[in-house]
Amino acid sequence: MLSSLNMRRLGVIFACMATRGLNYVGRGNCLVFVTGDVLRTTGMTHGMLGNAFGIGSLGAAAVQPMLGQGFDRAGARVAIPLGLLALAGALLFLRALGNLEGLPVFLHVTVAYFGIRSFGLGALEQWPNTTLCKWFPENMGTVMGLTNMVAAGILQSVTVLVYSALVKSHGWRETQLIVAAALSVVAITAVLLLAEPPQTTVQGDTNRAAPSHLSGKSSDMSRSGFSVGQAIKTAPFCLLCWISCIFSIDGAGTDFWLQGMVSDAGGTWDLASVFYLTYGLTISVACLAMGPIIDRGVDSRILVCAALLGEMVYVVAITMCAPVAFGFVMGVARGYSYAIWITLQPVLFSRKARPGGPTHCSALGAI
Repeated sequence: MLSSLNMRRLGVIFACMATRGLNYVGRGNCLVFVTGDVLRTTGMTHGMLGNAFGIGSLGAAAVQPMLGQGFDRAGARVAIPLGLLALAGALLFLRALGNLEGLPVFLHVTVAYFGIRSFGLGALEQWPNTTLCKWFPENMGTVMGLTNMVAAGILQSVTVLVYSALVKSHGWRETQLIVAAALSVVAITAVLLLAEPPQTTVQGDTNRAAPSHLSGKSSDMSRSGFSVGQAIKTAPFCLLCWISCIFSIDGAGTDFWLQGMVSDAGGTWDLASVFYLTYGLTISVACLAMGPIIDRGVDSRILVCAALLGEMVYVVAITMCAPVAFGFVMGVARGYSYAIWITLQPVLFSRKARPGGPTHCSALGAI
């Protein structure tokens, strides 16, 4: 029989996995499937839509520290369900596009992308990660690897395939309505399953020294009460932020314009599904192996370099591969490098800023 504490832990893992799996509807992985429909509906040019997407994404990045601080104050049981409902509202706002022209339609799309990116790309990835790191301070790598295997690997593949199928069969507007309903169901489930970790778990980790392979020789960020302003001035934090930016810009740009890139490569639109399926399967395998590797003490610098090497192969594949290889090579290279980073990143930030400290999520959100 499982103890009450273990049942709560399983509930937290399930809620975080479900949240992470569905937050992909707010990313380029799914948004790319409605880009053409939005262009036709609004009459916007590719340049205008790209500007709206860019401005919305920059605005979303700017509010992440505030969202992170809100999470630290409210806790996972309040913040994560509200974040899911906010993402659902943003998708419904995009669905409400009417017969607007010029500046009004540009502002409407920009605000919609702002809401979608704020929660789909930012908060609803970092908040579950922070919650898991607080609950499992001794086995962060393994738990994050398992979560990413299910959420970023299996659930992402399923979400993308179902989303693209819904767009084809029901249209892009009805798809947003269906997805918003699914997000609402997960929000209710999260209220029932999420909880704050026992005080002993958090306090125990606060007093525990971080493993040497992750903490470095010394780290000012291990002090309690470390503010966001102090965090962004430290070399380890700035380095992690810059590497995160590389992965974010690379992924967001290629995901959003994947439809045009596939066409330029001479392939069909279905090739995008091949890429995301290969991508998701690669993440599943890589994340399962990556968690224990991190917990065993492999130098994080080696893992970061391996991830960046995968990103380089991914970028080269975009410009040089033939149509069939385009989807496969991109999926494998991007999947393996992304698996390393999404598993390693929250562990590095947590063990620098302390998972029990009040500034962990807000500092991480500053990315």
